[in-house]
Amino acid sequence: MDLYFLFWYENRPLLDALQRSSLSGILVERATNFSLQEGHIPCQFKHLPPEVQGLAMAFSVCGLMSMILQWHHQGFPVSPAEMTKLAVNILTTPLLNA
Repeated sequence: MDLYFLFWYENRPLLDALQRSSLSGILVERATNFSLQEGHIPCQFKHLPPEVQGLAMAFSVCGLMSMILQWHHQGFPVSPAEMTKLAVNILTTPLLNA
């Protein structure tokens, strides 16, 4: 997760270009589709029925990409390490208990 946020932090010009060209939505869609095509379901989703594991994966990836875009829009006010802590907390806490 650290590398994920660090990658986007170091590639801020790419996010700027995607935002200016209104392609950030395509980024979210492609990132979600790529993760589903890879077929690596995290252990947190293994307890779910197989037919919904992909939906849980898509929900998580789309949420992470939305976090990246919000972080970018806010001018990266916190470090990649702080974003990692936040994301890990969100992804490992049941939503109803958050």
